[in-house]
Amino acid sequence: MEGKLIRYIMKKALLVISALFILLPSASAAGYTQNRYPLAEVPYLELPIGAIRADGWLLEQLNRQKDGLTGHLDEVYPQVVGDRNAWLGGDGDCWERGPYWIDGLLPLAYILNDEGLKAKAGKWVEAILNSQDSAGFFGPSVDLPAEPGLQRNNSHDWWPKMVALKILKQYYMATEDERVIPFLTNYFKYELQMLPKYHLDHWTYWGRQRAGDNLEVVYWLYNITGDEFLLKLGELIHSQTNDWTAVFTTSDKLYRQNSIHCVNLGQGFKEPVVYYQQSKDSKHLNAPKEGMKKIRSLIGLPTGLWAGDEMIHIGDPNRGSELCTAVEMMFSLEEMLKVTGDLQWADYLERVAYNALPTQADDNYSSRQYYQQTNQIECSRVSQRNFSTPHRDTDQVFGILNGYPCCTTNMHQGWPKFTQNLWYATDDCGLAALIYAPSTVTAKVADGIEVTVKEETSYPFSEDIKMTVSYTDKKVKGAFFPVRLRIPAWCDSAVIKVNGQAADIDCAAGEVVSLRRTWAKGDVI
Repeated sequence: MEGKLIRYIMKKALLVISALFILLPSASAAGYTQNRYPLAEVPYLELPIGAIRADGWLLEQLNRQKDGLTGHLDEVYPQVVGDRNAWLGGDGDCWERGPYWIDGLLPLAYILNDEGLKAKAGKWVEAILNSQDSAGFFGPSVDLPAEPGLQRNNSHDWWPKMVALKILKQYYMATEDERVIPFLTNYFKYELQMLPKYHLDHWTYWGRQRAGDNLEVVYWLYNITGDEFLLKLGELIHSQTNDWTAVFTTSDKLYRQNSIHCVNLGQGFKEPVVYYQQSKDSKHLNAPKEGMKKIRSLIGLPTGLWAGDEMIHIGDPNRGSELCTAVEMMFSLEEMLKVTGDLQWADYLERVAYNALPTQADDNYSSRQYYQQTNQIECSRVSQRNFSTPHRDTDQVFGILNGYPCCTTNMHQGWPKFTQNLWYATDDCGLAALIYAPSTVTAKVADGIEVTVKEETSYPFSEDIKMTVSYTDKKVKGAFFPVRLRIPAWCDSAVIKVNGQAADIDCAAGEVVSLRRTWAKGDVI
């Protein structure tokens, strides 16, 4: 009898411990959120928006966005992103274009710490937060008759709300506004209830193609709340999403002309890796690698993008590539890099960011191309180009509404999100520089000590990078923590020095170097 009682007490104790484990906040390094069980742990952890500041040429680029279309799109394009927009409660555009703009404006505002831009983004955030009904649904809810230049139907479509989810996640990362968490929780309960009847492609096919964006925010919220229904929702969303794993491995779609929309390919690229966090199946990690080999050999361009104007094309380097493809592929690579730690995605991200992105907007960020051609020798109105989706012969010239307007509103996320992913926290309470550009990061490391590292470089225009360590608390003289540095795959003769002395460490191309030491104020890498 006594043995049975002991076994009963031990069993109950284990159940309580297990329940507590589920309810406890996710594991963290220096206060930054690691994936919560049963999701796979990730090697790199996101820093709050605002922890990474741009310097040098990158700051100049962000300021040009602020002074150009990103900061003034509501004045340049009021028909769609002005006060009539249905996301703001008006009777105008109710689909993707308004949220697209804020998805880039909001991180720009907080990275620059610009109060004017914060106010513009905040207007949309407040409207979104105040639009939720008792069922959890949010955003525009009424379909209206057609009006030239506006998208006033499909207000219930899942796809535009996925962009809004990205906005709210970033807003929380910048502000920790406590309203965001119950808002997202209620919406995801709504999704769990409604998706079995109204699938991701019920209103339009875009939600099925792009649901990796939805899934990523579901996992992010699970890491905060631990609500188990989110894992059930994750499986449901994945089951209704286009099978990108098959596209990259067993399907012949990459071998067929006009089989895939160019931007969908960029957005879908990350979905297998996002889902891997729940499946833990290596096929989801390997699928994009196989897909990339096919893309490079079939439709790839030197910029890292592919021939897609708007549908993919095989073996024709004169084809165009859509601006939305560049920024969405960059976002996919950023998400994949922090989940996998696979440095080929960092090399790939730099290739797209430093080759494709800069040339599709003018120097003042006041106009853009819809399609870009590699080594293009003219920007002209020609009605007979061989693009699969020509747009009144304006799709290759610079302007504001040439081609489809989606790129006018979606172009803004490229550089701000790139800046946000220059640095990560590591799972061993350190910092990692996986992408290089002039910047300053302030973050907590071992023992909760706040450190600042200033990165001075003109990379990619030169190959020298200088990093200087300092502490925000003047009383702190030093702290022991690792600094991880990516050695680019193209760099076969890297040298790392600390305070002028060569580090006794292997600097192999395509690998991460980890420098572990007590860092004193003024130490220079």
